[in-house]
Amino acid sequence: MIDFAKKDKEVERYFERYLNDLDTFFMLLQTHFGTKLTERNSLIIFDEVQMFPQARAAIKYLVADAQKAIKAKNDGKTEARTK
Repeated sequence: MIDFAKKDKEVERYFERYLNDLDTFFMLLQTHFGTKLTERNSLIIFDEVQMFPQARAAIKYLVADAQKAIKAKNDGKTEARTK
């Protein structure tokens, strides 16, 4: 869980600088929080997100990226079945 009420400047910098590079963004979050994120099996909770507008704005971007990844995986499975 990322609690934006705690005003963690380092995490805020991740949102400001690395949303265009999600691999780095998620690696930094893993290192900062000492946890491992696994694809399609992890959940990040944004608590008090209204206190940090960049994170709130990032939600739409992060969801869109996840949807693209899911679509790409599904397209790959469909292609494999038709060959």
